[in-house]
Amino acid sequence: MGEWWRTADHGGGVLVTDTTVVSAIAHHTLYATYVLARRPTVTTTAPVAIGTTTATSGGNVTNVGSSAVTARGVCWSTAAGPTVADDKTVNGTGPGGFDSMPSKLRPATTYYVRAYATNGVGTAYGEPLSVTTPPASGPDLVVTSIVLTPAIPAAGGKFTATIIVKNQGILSGKAGNLYVWLDKPGTVAVGEKGDKSASVSTLKPGVSKTVKMSLTAPKTWGTFTLRAFIDAKNVTTEDDEYNNQETSAYDTGLPDFRITGVRISPELPLAGKTFTAYVTVTNSGEVAGDAGYLDLWADSSVMTTAPVPGPKTKGVVGDVPGTGERRLTVALWGCMMVPQA
Repeated sequence: MGEWWRTADHGGGVLVTDTTVVSAIAHHTLYATYVLARRPTVTTTAPVAIGTTTATSGGNVTNVGSSAVTARGVCWSTAAGPTVADDKTVNGTGPGGFDSMPSKLRPATTYYVRAYATNGVGTAYGEPLSVTTPPASGPDLVVTSIVLTPAIPAAGGKFTATIIVKNQGILSGKAGNLYVWLDKPGTVAVGEKGDKSASVSTLKPGVSKTVKMSLTAPKTWGTFTLRAFIDAKNVTTEDDEYNNQETSAYDTGLPDFRITGVRISPELPLAGKTFTAYVTVTNSGEVAGDAGYLDLWADSSVMTTAPVPGPKTKGVVGDVPGTGERRLTVALWGCMMVPQA
């Protein structure tokens, strides 16, 4: 807290900080209090328990600044001066010390680690410290990539997960079973059975293998977390037993069919004569779907989901891609009676 003084004698102002002393004639002086906008103050804890792919670090928020600390943790990068835009952990809020574990590090690599703390003013950082992971000494099996095709599967529809697993260690290792869960946000335990599995052979050091699985998406619309777990039964002792799982968030979608255009030719058809209707069916959804049949009536002003009485003509629409459209040309018989004026 500080004070802002304004003297009547000089008409100017003097900013008073916590350590500044200003003298003034009391009856000529007006003042108001103010709050300095400050980021937090945070220090970085030296990394310990350094493994080939993980380390333990942390920090200490010694001053929250001018507002509450809403996020804190550590960030790391192979480049000096890592920020929250790089890899980071989130370890609670408020003042005080905290422990954190940078993960998914590479063996025999130097990283820069520093603590951060964020309040309403901005993000402050502790001093950057370097850490070098030791070289791998055995096998280390990881999931390096998950690609879904299509990226947004239809709810209840089929899709393919292409998963790449790798032995990033220096010794060969049995990859065992690759388990996949359709929706598993939280880490699973060794031996927990997945929704689908595949057997992966022994992988030599530095070798990757691609596994494709055909899956059925959840029947409901929403956001889900696909999880892949290599060596899910822990048949191989590895340098790091905590980096065998990886996830990929995905959405399921539904088709949404609409008629977005109707044009007839000729514009004034003759009574009792055929004319042509040009109809555009649009799928506003993100996933493909079978739109089935398009029913057309030469004369119907009724809008309903129930069957409309009277003669009608059908047009086959079929599959419409997500955010795509189909255009149909359908011949119709004109009304037998001439419309009244």
